[in-house]
Amino acid sequence: MKLTWEYLAAAAGLVVTLLLAWFIGVWVKLTGTNLLILRLGIIVLGVLCILGFLMWARGQMPTAAGTPADAIAGGMPAAPSAPAAPSASGAVAAIASGISPDDIDRLVLEAEKKVA
Repeated sequence: MKLTWEYLAAAAGLVVTLLLAWFIGVWVKLTGTNLLILRLGIIVLGVLCILGFLMWARGQMPTAAGTPADAIAGGMPAAPSAPAAPSASGAVAAIASGISPDDIDRLVLEAEKKVA
């Protein structure tokens, strides 16, 4: 894990959340169960906000060199596959998974026979 500004901001947000949860009950003079519920609520909301921020920040990061298929294969080059068919979505999925379109057609026919 590389230490980036996102993680530093998340850590600062966690510190602010914990300080707010600790002191807000004293400031509004709550005691007992009411204080505990307020503190837990503030902590849960703060953690959810921090996780949401980290998920957003991760989605904004540029992707690493290579394709998702390379990451799945562990960096191994993909086996050559059949040329792409005109329907791009099915062909892309087939090429990325290493299954040829003929194999997919055969599997679909077998599934149709089982359903019928």
